[in-house]
Amino acid sequence: FGSSTSGIKISHRECVDILFTEMKELAGMFSFYGEYRFLIEELIGHFRYGNGSPFYNQQLNSAFHKRINKNIKDSPLFIIKDCIQIEFKKNTRKIYLPTILHKIKTNLLGSHLAKFNNLEDRINGLGICVHDIAAQKITLTNFQKYAIGWSATLHFVAQDHFGLDVADIKNKLYREFRFFRIWFFLQRHRDFAFKPFFTNFNTITRIGSY
Repeated sequence: FGSSTSGIKISHRECVDILFTEMKELAGMFSFYGEYRFLIEELIGHFRYGNGSPFYNQQLNSAFHKRINKNIKDSPLFIIKDCIQIEFKKNTRKIYLPTILHKIKTNLLGSHLAKFNNLEDRINGLGICVHDIAAQKITLTNFQKYAIGWSATLHFVAQDHFGLDVADIKNKLYREFRFFRIWFFLQRHRDFAFKPFFTNFNTITRIGSY
């Protein structure tokens, strides 16, 4: 990972300072555009000082909200809306909610969780801040049927893991970048062992047909 001036010893604290400073600087190649470009600095800071505690950030909630509301055919939101709409068309007078919930749960098995891996995410910071969603919970908090339509309120809670495992660093793409090698070293070397953590985000969204 390089060294200071030849022949000069540095303390453990100085080494940590150097590596985290370099990590933040190198993050700039993945995070230099858009409203989320400074998020990675917060995550790196939390990696250093958070001691493995969960990370929350309103900007992540905002990014998550925008991503799940994209009209993608196999997304959970699309599937939920489609299930309700089909049932409503079959029976406009009365909707049996347990039947809808069963269909939604079944169809969601074929859904895909949101990802932050498109071309823009590679430069706006979201690609390294989140990239993939590891787990997600969806709660139907409200459902209303009207004479000519319906509305529903959904609460999405999701989680990702900010950390690297051996498989990550063996990935040809990751190991080519010094940023990821420093990250892996700070997390995995026994003399540093900075703790990975969960990034938690959530949003409320409303769907309907009138």
